[in-house]
Amino acid sequence: MPAPALTDVVSVTAGVEFAAVLRTDGSVWTWGSNLNGELGRGLSVPADSTPTVVSNLPFIVEIAAGDRHLLALSADGRVFGWGANDEAQLGDLSGGTRDAPVEISVPGDTVAIAAGGNFSGALDWEGAVHTWGSQVWPPFGTGARTAPTLSL
Repeated sequence: MPAPALTDVVSVTAGVEFAAVLRTDGSVWTWGSNLNGELGRGLSVPADSTPTVVSNLPFIVEIAAGDRHLLALSADGRVFGWGANDEAQLGDLSGGTRDAPVEISVPGDTVAIAAGGNFSGALDWEGAVHTWGSQVWPPFGTGARTAPTLSL
């Protein structure tokens, strides 16, 4: 039986074997693999082909997926993340997988987010870029940034 249709979708993003949508009501819905908590519903949830809402998030205005993690930007400029964190892609200094949304401490008021393979970034309202996670190629340098760091 096919998954129920999602309506009022304003954006979609996908990582490795999982996807997420943002709806006009500010809710985030996920489905797919959950090996690293990518669905934001706890690690006990197996892979799931049915889109399900991620709980405990404020009104979200933007989402971005890396390979195995997801970021969400709230209307008030806060950044949340969940999923794999083995290369500090969630920027919370824990290094451990997060199977539910956690707030990421990004300096300034964030207006946009981005996620790549194992790294993340945020743009603040003054035009400064903060990055964290795996930093193994230019322009970010080498090594990993375990917390959001001013990059540009």
